Amino acid sequence: MNAIRTRKVKAVGDISSVFGSLSGVNPDLWRGFDQLKKKIVSEHNADAMQHAYIRAIEACREQVNQLQRKQRIGEAIVPEVNFADLASGQVSSQTRQAIKQIGTVIVRGVMPAEDARNLKRDLQSYCVRNRAGGFPQSNPQVYEVYWSKAQVQARSQPSMLRVQNWLNGFWHGPNDRVDTSVSLTYADRARIRIPGDTSFTLSHHIDGGGIERWQDPTYRKVYQAILDGRWEEYDNLDLTHRIDANMNLHAAPGGCSVLRGYQGWLSLSNSGPGEGSLRINPFPKEAAAYWMLRPFFNDKGEMDLDDPVFHGAVPGKGQEMNTSLHPALQLDSSMLGIPKMHPGDYVAWHADTIHAVDAEHRGSEDASVLYIPTVPLTLPNARYLQTQRADFLTGLAPEDFPSGSREETFPDRATVRDLVEFGGLAGLQSMGLAPLTGKDALAQQANQILFS
Repeated sequence: MNAIRTRKVKAVGDISSVFGSLSGVNPDLWRGFDQLKKKIVSEHNADAMQHAYIRAIEACREQVNQLQRKQRIGEAIVPEVNFADLASGQVSSQTRQAIKQIGTVIVRGVMPAEDARNLKRDLQSYCVRNRAGGFPQSNPQVYEVYWSKAQVQARSQPSMLRVQNWLNGFWHGPNDRVDTSVSLTYADRARIRIPGDTSFTLSHHIDGGGIERWQDPTYRKVYQAILDGRWEEYDNLDLTHRIDANMNLHAAPGGCSVLRGYQGWLSLSNSGPGEGSLRINPFPKEAAAYWMLRPFFNDKGEMDLDDPVFHGAVPGKGQEMNTSLHPALQLDSSMLGIPKMHPGDYVAWHADTIHAVDAEHRGSEDASVLYIPTVPLTLPNARYLQTQRADFLTGLAPEDFPSGSREETFPDRATVRDLVEFGGLAGLQSMGLAPLTGKDALAQQANQILFS
C-alpha cells in the first residue's frame, strides 16, 4: 500500500461540534460575508433571483398544503420497499419516482431482526466495557465509536452493500469521474438513545456542509440553476459538480468531506414517530430552491446584500433551519416523522433533505441506530478511503470526526479478520483493503491511489 497522505487531525469534540444550536455561535464569524453575497449576485441576474425566490416560497406553501391533505386522509408519504423486492429488481417505477420526489426511502428487512438485536447487544457491551464517550458527556446517547465489530459488520454485510449500490443508482454523473455501481464504506457513529431523553435534540438541518454551498465555487455550481433563477430545472440527482465540491472549507470537527448520495441509518430497535426517531422534510427540491436563495433577501422579501448573515449556515458548522430564519418552510407543519422502524430496517435520505431528530424520546424502548450513508466511487472519496483505512487499522477516529475517542486503546475493536468474516471480498474492497474490480480508468486510478 502506498504512503498515506497527510492526515488532518481535528480538535477533540463530539456530535455537538457540528451544530451551532448545540455548541453556540460566535457572531464575528460572519464578518465580511456580505461581500460573498454581492459577488454571487453579480454573477447572476438579480431580477431573476427575485422572481425565483417568490416562486420558491409559493411552491413550498403548496407542498405543505399537499402534505396536510395527504395526512388528513391517511395517505402514506415516505416510500417503503422490501429488501427482497429490491434485490430481485421488483421495485416499481412508481415507487422509484416517489423516492426521487420525496428524497427519503425506508428499506425493510435489510438484516434479520434478531441479527440486528444482536448487533445492538454487542454495541452496548462494547461501549460499556470500554467506557466509550459521546454526547452528552454525562450520559451519552450518541457514541464516539467507529470500529466496533457491530458497526463494521453492519457496514460490510452483503445486503447493506446491495442497498447502497441500489441507492447510488438514483444518481447520475460523468462516468469517467464517478461510478455509482461501486459502494465505499464511510465510518460513522452509533446512537443508543434511551427513553425520556431530551438532550440529543438535533434541530432541523442538512448534512454536507453549510456556508460551503455558497462559498465554495464548485459546490455553488451544484445549485447553479437555482441561483440563475431557474430552480424548476434544478436536478438534485446530478453528481457532476458534487464530485469535487469542498463541503468542509472550515475544517469543522465532524464536518464531512466525502461525497455521500444519501445519509442513512440501520435500525437496531423498534422506534416510531415521537420515539427518538427521524423527522424529514418531504419536498427537498422546492425547499432547496428556497433556502439557497433565502440569504439574499430580508424578511420583507427585498434583496439585501449588506447583511453578512447566511441564514443558518454558520462558518465551521452545519446548515441549520428554524422557523424564524426560514418561515416559508413552515417547519412546524412540513417536518414528518418517519414510519415505525424495526430492527434490521434501513432509512436513507437525500443529501439536500432537511431532517431532525425528535426533541423528546417518548417511547418505551431505546432508539438505537448505526449511521451508514451511501458513498459512490470518486477519486476524492478514494483519497479519503485511503486515510480511513489507516484509521481502521490503528483504531483512530476517522479524519472527518473529532479526535479524542480513545478507540485505538479498545482491545476488542474490529480487525481485518473480522471484516473478512463479515463481508468477504466485497467488504474488503469497500474499505480499500482489496483492489476494486473492473478495468475502467476510474477503478484503475482509484486502485493506484489505494495501492501503488
